[in-house]
Amino acid sequence: MALAAEVLGLDGGAFAALAERAAARFRAEFVTPNGGLAFPSQTAYALAFGAGPAVPEQRANAGRLLAQVAADVYHIATGFLGIAFVTDALTSSGERATAYELPQRENPSRLYPVTMGATTIWERWD
Repeated sequence: MALAAEVLGLDGGAFAALAERAAARFRAEFVTPNGGLAFPSQTAYALAFGAGPAVPEQRANAGRLLAQVAADVYHIATGFLGIAFVTDALTSSGERATAYELPQRENPSRLYPVTMGATTIWERWD
């Protein structure tokens, strides 16, 4: 909202302050002293990385996301809504090759339902 206000020539200071307060609360609640997340998962790291100011060490968290994806043997370990965030976070941090590894054919993965003859998106990976 602060950026939109700036583009429109309006004062977005209140929105910028709100964003910083939200980011500070996020860091206080969910970021551990070593810079990890209290609940390390693909979706959590992708959202924290993609949220911009939510986690100051964005490159470090991109590395943590990459490590989490590798620990999950390049299988998707998110809910359906988390997929886009994980892929976007990986590609925006220069990890396109890793993002391309995610469409595995074994369960759980995005391509598993396709290999099983699905023509629509399933509610569950299996």
